Amino acid sequence: MNARMVGDVLHAGGFKYLPRQARERRGGNGTPIWRNSYEEGQLEDRLWRPIARGKMRAAKRLLGARLKAARMMEKKTRIARRQDERSIKNGALGSVAIEVLEYFYNIVDFMTGRLEPAVQSIADNIGRSYGAVHNALKALRRHGFLQWIRRSRSTDNKGQAGPQSVQIPSAYVLLFPQRLQPLVDHIMGKGPLPVDMEWHREQQKREYEDILSRLSSPEFLKAVWDGDDALGESLKRIAELLDQERESTKMRDSGGLYITRDKD
Repeated sequence: MNARMVGDVLHAGGFKYLPRQARERRGGNGTPIWRNSYEEGQLEDRLWRPIARGKMRAAKRLLGARLKAARMMEKKTRIARRQDERSIKNGALGSVAIEVLEYFYNIVDFMTGRLEPAVQSIADNIGRSYGAVHNALKALRRHGFLQWIRRSRSTDNKGQAGPQSVQIPSAYVLLFPQRLQPLVDHIMGKGPLPVDMEWHREQQKREYEDILSRLSSPEFLKAVWDGDDALGESLKRIAELLDQERESTKMRDSGGLYITRDKD
């Protein structure tokens, strides 16, 4: 399901998504309820969909690939933004949005697509503030990773004093931006790497190789070695000797090293 399909469901049968700024108060004691809230159970079964046909293994694999694609998107957009402003720390989504997305992928019901955590519950589980999670949710919605509907629930106070409805957690719908689908297909082994990502990877590879080519042998070893420390020290000594030999060769080739012979 994509964002357009969610909108189609909301408009079907007279359901209309009202401006988010608009609120009204319902209930005998003036309990605040978002005006664009839908009654619990009114739309959920039309919005939620099984993940990978409800098969756990396939769903985990799919969501794992989507999360990886989201992280790659975040990294790519962060690098692009830093070219204009070095102090930028986040990409299009932000690190908190990636954490929220991972949390959602872990708790969603694969069989039904049911997903209805409270914002404060999300914040508590990932160790972030309410405000940070709220902003992350908006970023995920803006970039096509999810949508949600606000909901209310009728109370047992019909015809009596007290609130007639109460606000309950929103129902979230997991979406995925179509522009990233080729990347997910590649991650899952179903297609080639998208052209822009392939170019980006080649650029990174060339830059990395260029950096390594400028390093001395000991510096190169330090950059790539992650094995045993004792063996690493031995290799470092060998690398230093190789550098010395290389410098000696350069001097001989350039005439910088003179060998004198004793006269008989």
